[in-house]
Amino acid sequence: MFWSDVSIVALESIMSSSGDSNGVQYLNVRERAVSIIKRFSNSGFSKEKMQDAVSLFLETRGEHIANLNNSSIPEHLIPAVLVALCVKNVIPYEIDDEIFENIAMKSHDYLSQAHV
Repeated sequence: MFWSDVSIVALESIMSSSGDSNGVQYLNVRERAVSIIKRFSNSGFSKEKMQDAVSLFLETRGEHIANLNNSSIPEHLIPAVLVALCVKNVIPYEIDDEIFENIAMKSHDYLSQAHV
């Protein structure tokens, strides 16, 4: 859930930076991002830690987006795969393909429920 939430905040940042901030989709993403940031703040998660997490997500996205766009992964699953890559990059042990796929599918389910 954490990295899925971070991906929503990062998506808002990407959309805002690219000037894609007038549509209904952006407003939905922004509303969700603001809700996530408030929830993190209320739980004691610092602004700096949130910025670090978003930066790590964007870095992971930058490193892998070209390969993901050229892969056989359906476009709607790319955000969930990026979340799984973030999880894989921060845990102290190796995960196998089955666990990676499980993380990606759970992330996809969570992100789909968020309507983003």
